[in-house]
Amino acid sequence: TVFFIVLTSVAIQGTTIPLVARWLQVSAPMEKRAAWPIRPRSLQPPGASLQELVVGPGSPITDQPLVELGLPVGTMIVLIERDDEFTVPTGSTVLVDGDRLLILGDDASIQRFRERLAGVPDH
Repeated sequence: TVFFIVLTSVAIQGTTIPLVARWLQVSAPMEKRAAWPIRPRSLQPPGASLQELVVGPGSPITDQPLVELGLPVGTMIVLIERDDEFTVPTGSTVLVDGDRLLILGDDASIQRFRERLAGVPDH
């Protein structure tokens, strides 16, 4: 009987939660995000990782060419996703709010870049 009660409860709750959420207007559509068009694990050098960062509104590094950003040594922006299109950046590429960046580097270098992206002053 316990199994039947649990099964009935799951069936009722599982099918009604989305309906109640829409009725209460608390549901939100899932954000569709394009998958990166590369296989990260096969491209990473030892000690490096690929991480995703997003350029937020008002980031101090927007509207500047990448060559002027002074990326930490050993850090490279591999791909930029903007408006559902992927771009391999060059030195003249300018970042804008909402850009999704795929960054290759060691964890410490990527963390330094993450702090610059957020406007944290260098130590």
